[in-house]
Amino acid sequence: MTIRNGLFAEYENLDLKLVETRSDVPIPDDKKTFLLWYRNLKDCPFEDFKEDKFGNGFYKIIPISQIEKAFLVFTFGKYKKLDVEVFEGKENKVVIASRNKMVAEELNMIRVGEEWYQKEVEISDLDFLWEESIEIKKSKTLYGEILQLNEIWQDKREKMKLEK
Repeated sequence: MTIRNGLFAEYENLDLKLVETRSDVPIPDDKKTFLLWYRNLKDCPFEDFKEDKFGNGFYKIIPISQIEKAFLVFTFGKYKKLDVEVFEGKENKVVIASRNKMVAEELNMIRVGEEWYQKEVEISDLDFLWEESIEIKKSKTLYGEILQLNEIWQDKREKMKLEK
């Protein structure tokens, strides 16, 4: 299973990572641009994508108006019978994380931020993985919906913290 977290968009029947391009000047929501990221080190099925300068994949910058379907993805796992968030790691490892201090102590996680704990483990040590996603509904502006999803993500993490 591929471990995915963050914003993604559907593009020509593939789910690609979606990253907002940054600017030092304020830009109206309807003028914002996003980077579609195709992560493959060898080739890209899209002729209009450019290879990034570090050879980590391919990208295309598009205006927000070209994004039809976007969604927020979370990957979770069971580690020693406890629910944790799971992030991509190096080689055969993953990073597990939690905002719950009791879970963190039980799993010997290291505090890396305010109420944020993590630990690198072998992927084979996870009992199982699952993915959850929330589709962004295009209403007033997709950008506004993306900002709301960030709040949802934080609320979901807070809820996981309180449930433990």
